[in-house]
Amino acid sequence: RSFWLDVQVLSLELVASGASTMTLFVTLLFAYSSLGASVNVAVPGCACIGHQQAHVHLNGTISSKLGPYPATYGMTCAAHAEPGSSACSFENGSAKPANQQESWCMNPWCYVDPCTCNVAEAKSTSYFETPDLFYSYANCGGQDTYTEKYNANSGVASKANCAVNFSIPQLCPIKMDSEAETYDCSSPWASVGQSDWGVMGKCVLANVSGKRPVYPANYGAGCGIHPEPGFSACAYDNGTLKPTDEQAGWCKKPWAYVNPCDCTINDMARSMTFYPKLIFYSYGACGATDEFPTSVPKKQEDLADANCPSPAPPPAELQSPRNWPRSKPVDQKCQCVKTGMPPLDCKLKYAQDGKCVNTTKFPGLYPANYGESCGVHLDPLHPDCFDLSNGLPWSAPCTGGLTSGCRKGWCDQPWCYVDPCTCNDPSIMDISYSNYFEEAGAKLYYSYSNCKGTDTYTATPSSLDRR
Repeated sequence: RSFWLDVQVLSLELVASGASTMTLFVTLLFAYSSLGASVNVAVPGCACIGHQQAHVHLNGTISSKLGPYPATYGMTCAAHAEPGSSACSFENGSAKPANQQESWCMNPWCYVDPCTCNVAEAKSTSYFETPDLFYSYANCGGQDTYTEKYNANSGVASKANCAVNFSIPQLCPIKMDSEAETYDCSSPWASVGQSDWGVMGKCVLANVSGKRPVYPANYGAGCGIHPEPGFSACAYDNGTLKPTDEQAGWCKKPWAYVNPCDCTINDMARSMTFYPKLIFYSYGACGATDEFPTSVPKKQEDLADANCPSPAPPPAELQSPRNWPRSKPVDQKCQCVKTGMPPLDCKLKYAQDGKCVNTTKFPGLYPANYGESCGVHLDPLHPDCFDLSNGLPWSAPCTGGLTSGCRKGWCDQPWCYVDPCTCNDPSIMDISYSNYFEEAGAKLYYSYSNCKGTDTYTATPSSLDRR
């Protein structure tokens, strides 16, 4: 069944049982909040699964109590609402203040398929009667502080009961988003956040067969079964999803938007859902087969229009600038300048040709060519861009209201250092002072617009000192 059909059925069941208006309201609010807070940032090659695949029941058994849970519970990476647990919620099901909740209540997790997921710590759930249902915190970048205390006897996911030894290709590790402009909306597909259980929503407008249907703001951002309210194969004319058994097969398969500059999987194709934006998607990157009936094959002219870096970044385990679309210099107005910092021998993943430079802001080592040309430069010591626990970029962008465990928008924008005394083109209005190498005596300025990027990093542009 679709999410909203589940909610409607649950609502009718509650009314029939004589539930109070407050109980009905809280239940629906949990359903809304679970949908919106769920932005899939799963580990590459490990898609979250939900009730459509695992047949999760609406009623969960927690501490010998039976109670309604949101139909989207566990479907995607999120800190899911826990109305039945006293560690997270009051008796009436409303969430406790954050400082009164146990840590696991606020850690993201999702249900996973142990046969197609390489996350070793997936555990069997005790919440539902459904057999062979496994959950994982590590898959979502969360820390599992729940299992040891509440589910210590859970079984570890094993390949023994899997039909085949299936592994997902690791060819497209970085996931993108739709890049569509979000707006405030009250649609059921809004990405809903929580603020004292108040609801605030964001949506995007797609472009499907000449129509502009409302879509979730986090559509396509990470491996997942993304809702398709604009396609008749998946949804009714009003945008409500059809029951699962009435949907076309492709509606129920996981996929994600991917980076065309570093994705080598053979099913990558251009997405037309937000045409004329040039974005690419793949089912294979999420372990599925592309059955979408009008997929547009990858064409060389599409890839050329993606403006991937040319020449390519220097060899490194983590290249910098990144191999990123729209980072090739186009009509660059001002020459990029070097930091002037001495290169140091470096064995870090992001060392470029074995060299790094020492920043004084953090302090720490950065790629030796940081900011010296137009490109999406790695920011390896900034938590907005990198998971500092493993030294890797967050795998998915921040969308749908997500603010942590994901890449902030500025991390994916091209920029470079410029000389404010010679960069006098009137179109370059965003030159700002950099404090990254300030204590080493380097007086540097940067610009995003010089590289056709958008500056969402600088809070208040600095006044230029052109001496």
